[in-house]
Amino acid sequence: MNILSVITFMIGKNPDYPIIFLDFDGVLSTDNYLDPIRAANRKTEDCFGRLFDPKCVDFLKRIVEITDARIVITSSWKNYLSIFKFILLWQFRKMPGTMAEITPKCSIYRGNEIDVWLTKHINISRCVILDDMDQLQFQEEQSSHLVTTDHFKGLQTENIQQAIAILKTNIKNSMSGPVDAFDNKTCKVSILFHGLIRLNLVTNSILRRKTP
Repeated sequence: MNILSVITFMIGKNPDYPIIFLDFDGVLSTDNYLDPIRAANRKTEDCFGRLFDPKCVDFLKRIVEITDARIVITSSWKNYLSIFKFILLWQFRKMPGTMAEITPKCSIYRGNEIDVWLTKHINISRCVILDDMDQLQFQEEQSSHLVTTDHFKGLQTENIQQAIAILKTNIKNSMSGPVDAFDNKTCKVSILFHGLIRLNLVTNSILRRKTP
């Protein structure tokens, strides 16, 4: 269940699961899928955002089923969706696998946010980054764990084996690049602030469910 997984990762009591750092736009949500829908004057969004390409979601499902990986969201959608809405998205869109958490909103570089998340979860030993952004967004140490997708087509068959192979690689001593001093301080404050907000949202949701 996603809500229990999120709580486990938020308090740092998670097992050493393989982690997929997942972007949405250009990975699951693609113009290749949405352009024909848009041309037919049909809806391309729901209450959460742009629709996902079912084929790309299926490719993600295959990676998750083979590796038993947990998903940490890196997408810019976190700028307007709360952790609770991501949990609802996962349920309503029938997404594969288990969502664990989202990376902190604390840097213009996605790689820095991933690095801070890994610093908080020091027991994680395997991960892959699925993103359509190039290596400039990521730290040099993260390049060997990056699977760059085609922005127009998103996640494809050739990306599956690449991601699975990366998830067999131990990241200890290979993805510990330094975050600059400003970003590091900002990230720590952001993690605390957003962590308290997320915990409050999750706790209130649980209490509402239990209230008769």
